[in-house]
Amino acid sequence: MKIDKKIITIDGFDYAVRIWGTGEVLFALHGFSESSNTWRNLHLAGYKIVAIDLLGHGSSAKPKELAPYKLEAILKNLHLLFAQFTDGNTFSLLGYSMGGRLALRYCLAYPSAPVKYLILESTGPGLLSSEDRKKMTTG
Repeated sequence: MKIDKKIITIDGFDYAVRIWGTGEVLFALHGFSESSNTWRNLHLAGYKIVAIDLLGHGSSAKPKELAPYKLEAILKNLHLLFAQFTDGNTFSLLGYSMGGRLALRYCLAYPSAPVKYLILESTGPGLLSSEDRKKMTTG
């Protein structure tokens, strides 16, 4: 199987992507401290897999400033990146752990996005309030 590797620049940051298969587009988002390589054994008939190295991971940019890592910035850049492959057509999102949380938050932030399927593995919505996060760290 042939895997195409591309670098897509969004908002001044390079995102590495691996692409294989043919058919409907399925974006695959990896977990924390992983990369698009997480999905190397994923083969789905009828789907073009676009596995993304999220910002700060794999071969994608690793900015030193914090602003690009804020949720709103990540979601905006993913939205722009998805558009590079879909031409407004439907697509599916697959996310594991951190990637699943981003996929879920993307669907909430962009409810009119043409997401056909949202597939989450080992993920949850996260803790929104600072009080809830504090409780989790202090017991």
